[in-house]
Amino acid sequence: VLTLVQRGRTRIALQGTAIIHAVQGALIPAPLPIAAIAILEADWKRALLFGIPLAAIQIVVSLWLTRNAPEGTVPLPAAPAEPARDWARRGFMLAVITLILLVVFHALGQIPAEPLGGGSTRERLFGSGRPLILFFFALGIALIATGRRAGVMLSENGPLAEAARASAGVVLAVGAAGGLQMVAHSDGFTELIVEKVAELPRRLGLAIPFLIAAVSRALQGSPLAATITAAGIMQPLVEPFGLGSEAGRVLTALASACGALSLPHLNDGAFWLA
Repeated sequence: VLTLVQRGRTRIALQGTAIIHAVQGALIPAPLPIAAIAILEADWKRALLFGIPLAAIQIVVSLWLTRNAPEGTVPLPAAPAEPARDWARRGFMLAVITLILLVVFHALGQIPAEPLGGGSTRERLFGSGRPLILFFFALGIALIATGRRAGVMLSENGPLAEAARASAGVVLAVGAAGGLQMVAHSDGFTELIVEKVAELPRRLGLAIPFLIAAVSRALQGSPLAATITAAGIMQPLVEPFGLGSEAGRVLTALASACGALSLPHLNDGAFWLA
């Protein structure tokens, strides 16, 4: 995204980000819809069937909204004069691809139908997507891919040290956002507001899980926690709301996941990364 912005491709960067959000909220194996599907005991195959047109609609709307985005460059820190080393680039790409695969397997392991097996296999899949595991996998793969140059990467002036110095400000901002997020999570204020939202008239239907997830995301910052909160509150309410059918449960799950992607702001680490 930064490369696109530096090259004056701001519109493409915005549209790409919008497409990623649409997929993240509507399509399996993204973690948000899978979490909601698991809690609401919905059919993941039907969720995929409904999610494809839902994501397509969001993508079309976002492309239309960003059609007039200016294609100007944004001032960013100057790139290093020295081109990226081939061995460092290879290690980076291999690490990124591996991280994506681990997150996908982690999400698939949460599907109630257990498409990749249960028992210890399921537990290993859960563990593979944990942040600390992802970090060590990425670091280890990057070092292995660089071979004899691993020592250079770990040196005081190597790529890892340069990356640490360049990202220190963002890391501190994300840490502060996480602290604010935990305060909102532990003081009970989020649960109080979300419960009030759940008491809105039943005629609002699918707008209720969407609003619960949106308010939860705005208050405590985490899209996954917001999805779980909305799906957990709606789980005993799907029958009274007339959403107890297979299609109703799937739509409730998708509404929860899409609502959790709205209203990001200062208490969200992804806001600072973007």
